[in-house]
Amino acid sequence: MAEHENVQPIAAVCSIDGTCSVPAPASDEERVERESEIYREIVRGFHAVDVPAIEAMIAERRDFYLYVGRVTCRWCRRLIPVMAPVFEERAIDVFYLDSTDSKTDEGLSAFRTRYGVTWVPTVLHFDAAGSVRGLEVDLDVDDDTLREAIERELA
Repeated sequence: MAEHENVQPIAAVCSIDGTCSVPAPASDEERVERESEIYREIVRGFHAVDVPAIEAMIAERRDFYLYVGRVTCRWCRRLIPVMAPVFEERAIDVFYLDSTDSKTDEGLSAFRTRYGVTWVPTVLHFDAAGSVRGLEVDLDVDDDTLREAIERELA
């Protein structure tokens, strides 16, 4: 029998008398809310920064990783639960720049333009030599493949 990537297991609830019911799948709204809660919880563990703080870190030639994203981005919600444990296992601190206000915050918009942050999620590595490199991973893959790609990027 061929395996199918998009097949989800069905959990049935059965009573002692043998009657079973299958709960309705979560609506898209419920799924997004659940993903958003997970996202918010994870990014609380990052160091929230604003553009002036990032610019100061760059001027100090600090070596750091910057995650640029927002809770309303489905790909951000996809990346963070897989990315965070990889960084944590390697004891790498992540700095978080919330991009929600990119359209109204001129400083944020200018920063994104200066460093080529044309979409989110974006993870940038600023090193002590003054170089900047973006981590490149395909988000449209399963969790294990995504994790392996992140690990390769950090190697």
